[in-house]
Amino acid sequence: MHRAGDLNTDDASATEETREPFGASHHRWILTVWPLAVLFHLAGNDSWLLSFSDPVGWFQLPLLVSATVLLVTRSTAWSLAVATIHLVVVVVKLPLVGNHEVFLALLHLAVIGAIVTRRGAWVEVIVPVLRWVFFIGYGAIAISKLNHAFLDPAVSCAAVFGDEFARWFGLVVSDSPLLTSTAIWTTLVVELAIPILLSLRISRRHGLVLGLVFHTILAIEPFGHVFDFTSVLYVLFFCFLSTDAAHDVTDGIDKLRQRIGTSWILGLVTVMVVGNVATNELLARGFPTPTWLFDYPLFMVYAGLVLQFLPGMVFAHPSEPLRLRVPHVHILVVLVALANAFAPYAQIRTSGAFNMYSNLAVTGQSSNHLFLEDLPVGRDQQLYRVVSVDAGSELDFYMENRLLIPENNLRHYANENPWDTSQVVLSDSPTGAETIAVEGFQADSNLLQRFLHRLFLSRAVQIDEPEACLRSWGPAN
Repeated sequence: MHRAGDLNTDDASATEETREPFGASHHRWILTVWPLAVLFHLAGNDSWLLSFSDPVGWFQLPLLVSATVLLVTRSTAWSLAVATIHLVVVVVKLPLVGNHEVFLALLHLAVIGAIVTRRGAWVEVIVPVLRWVFFIGYGAIAISKLNHAFLDPAVSCAAVFGDEFARWFGLVVSDSPLLTSTAIWTTLVVELAIPILLSLRISRRHGLVLGLVFHTILAIEPFGHVFDFTSVLYVLFFCFLSTDAAHDVTDGIDKLRQRIGTSWILGLVTVMVVGNVATNELLARGFPTPTWLFDYPLFMVYAGLVLQFLPGMVFAHPSEPLRLRVPHVHILVVLVALANAFAPYAQIRTSGAFNMYSNLAVTGQSSNHLFLEDLPVGRDQQLYRVVSVDAGSELDFYMENRLLIPENNLRHYANENPWDTSQVVLSDSPTGAETIAVEGFQADSNLLQRFLHRLFLSRAVQIDEPEACLRSWGPAN
């Protein structure tokens, strides 16, 4: 395995590998697994796509079309289109970008760089940088869970998601100390182990199998649409296939594509799209229809097809040394991934970083992390408590959940909702202190300033400790 020092810019060393004809690449699997990840991402987060009252929906429609065409054609031009359109979507959606979409954005930044510099021979070039993206992003997610709240059975996200998963089997994880502890420690051990196993040549195949099986099991529960995260991880996990295993996966995918044909591929995508539209329309009309009725079964079929490659991985010979050398253009991708991983601990941004569902809490220069309680850097922000809300205002979310809003978030919210005159006070104000109207936080800003406001938003801070597990951080986040 290469040491960290092997992250260098020796472009010439990759020349021979990138001269391979596009059709002969043993990493051609990416041109099927990647567009499927985009489609399942859209299926699991279809609220914008189905509501054109928001600009995000208008951008996601061409993303849906281009991902479908890429799935059929596997062309370089449509690869560039998918990557470019999605990066625009991410900018428009900020800060509502989760872990798996950050992974997708980094993947797409890498795709654009590879295509611009290598054109048709870009597939081989992209694999090493995606390995870095996995190690940095997935490692940061696992490490962020090493905090006091995640280990607390009363509030741990492991217990919350354990309840959602177990209810399909008539169980309540949080009612059992044994089941709660099992959920917490299994999550920690497995997520910390996977990057370590993948980094070592002798254990890489075992890490690959563990990662694929573990995250497929998590995706079995449809309510949380974890399948969007798992479908993106399939792309990253496959980057660790040995050469022989990559050939087997690519050949298997090619044979399956030939067997089912273009018409079936387009038909299945159409079923998922039309099905999602229908289920959401039924919900809007008051019919209790599961939103996952069409996309979830299709994902489970897809997951079954992915897992059929496991026997070949299990019995494969140990992998060759892991290539981590990247060209100049991909250093930016690595740096962006690193910045996003460290951002929560410097309070540069705690929203949309690699810390979803980890119970991590960072305020000023302190955190609830087991090993990073005192931080060398931090951003001290004024925190505000909502004391009264207007009719129709969504800021009551912060009163109900006992959350404090950082000042930057209030400014962003006030600019987006200039009609809201709800009242707030500084978090440390005494009882009876003068209140401030939210509309007073409005400030003139240009397009760049508004983008930076959204990029550097922090999560709301909970008044009570320990940090509870929340799916949403409210309208000001």
